[in-house]
Amino acid sequence: MNALKLSCRGEKCAVDLTLEMEIKKCTTQLDKNNPNMYNQCPYLIVEVLDEYQKGDVWNKFGTMIEKSKPKNKDKLI
Repeated sequence: MNALKLSCRGEKCAVDLTLEMEIKKCTTQLDKNNPNMYNQCPYLIVEVLDEYQKGDVWNKFGTMIEKSKPKNKDKLI
């Protein structure tokens, strides 16, 4: 699983002069002739924050449970 952080280098959006970040606006630049064509804004910054593989969350959870178990506790009969 990836988490993306979107930000803009400009003080205001070059397309509509607002401060709102919208992925569609930043990747199509609101081209009225081709509204669905990919055309990334040159000021858009896309950063990958964290990368997780399938099962990583459950493995982390299992590790936390194992660490929380007492190690020197006598077994009950």
